[in-house]
Amino acid sequence: MIEAEGAELAVVVVLVPDCVVDAMPPEVDVVVGDCMLVIDTGPPEVVAVMVAMPAEVKVVVEDWVVVVAAEPLEVVVVVEDWAVVVANPPRVVVDAEPPEVVVIVGDWVVVDTMPAEVVVVVGDWVVLDTMPAEVVVVEGDWVVVDTMPAEVVVVVGDWVVVDTMPAEVVVVVGDWVVVDTMPAEVVVVVGDWVVVDTMPVEVVVVVGDWVVVDTMPAEVVVVVGDWVVVDTMPAEVVVVVGDWVVVDTMPAEVVVVVGDWVVVDTMPAEVVMVVGDWVVVDTMLPEVGVIVGDWVMVVVAMPPEGIAVVAVIVGDWVVVVAVPPEVLVVVGDWVVVVDTELP
Repeated sequence: MIEAEGAELAVVVVLVPDCVVDAMPPEVDVVVGDCMLVIDTGPPEVVAVMVAMPAEVKVVVEDWVVVVAAEPLEVVVVVEDWAVVVANPPRVVVDAEPPEVVVIVGDWVVVDTMPAEVVVVVGDWVVLDTMPAEVVVVEGDWVVVDTMPAEVVVVVGDWVVVDTMPAEVVVVVGDWVVVDTMPAEVVVVVGDWVVVDTMPVEVVVVVGDWVVVDTMPAEVVVVVGDWVVVDTMPAEVVVVVGDWVVVDTMPAEVVVVVGDWVVVDTMPAEVVMVVGDWVVVDTMLPEVGVIVGDWVMVVVAMPPEGIAVVAVIVGDWVVVVAVPPEVLVVVGDWVVVVDTELP
């Protein structure tokens, strides 16, 4: 135990290889241990150093303990290996200003809190950074929690990152889960490698591996499948199911998109159904009723007058380009139809 009395005393204790004791203006009541060095420095924060000015250090137990107590503060108990305690107006940790940390247990724990409270922090390699929010329970290895004016009720799992601003995240469970919400709500996010980025939208359920959901003013009701990417701006995507599905809609609606390697890009048109492998649909003004087949490409340019309609296109390797005319049926292998100007 080392006690420093007096308002102008500064005591620094460092574990060094050589057994040297150097005391300048302060007093050292007791120096116990092998190879201890005592020097007089100001009130800085140094790793593996104990600085006590007008404060009291009650108990420091274990090897490689750092206690920095500046101004009129008390550090009651510090136990564990490689523990860092910095007390200004707070209780514990590397950088803390006005909050309190009730319990900190574990190896290599770093806690950075400003005006928030951290009730319990348990685990190895835990980092907590909270500003005006509350973190009730955080358990697991390699957990990072960064909250600003939001609340995080439960965060459990390995490699979990939660960044919320003015939104609420009720439950986040799984490995490698990233949740970034601004003014929206995320009710449930479960799965491996799930990324959810919502701005003024609601995402009800997102389940699956490698799911990416980016919505702005639209709604995504259900997104299920592996390698699903959904990017909607002012449109609605009701159901998106399948492997390797990409849906990009601007002011259009996509009712159902099912299949492997499906790409749908619609501007002011409607795509009712797109089914098949390697299907690409690019529509500007017209309507596409049904497109079924492998390796189907449909390109419809802006007709100057009237609306061009492609009713049915079935077959392998079919390319249809229609400007103002109508193409009723094209069936066969390796069929190319180019119709410019007049029918």
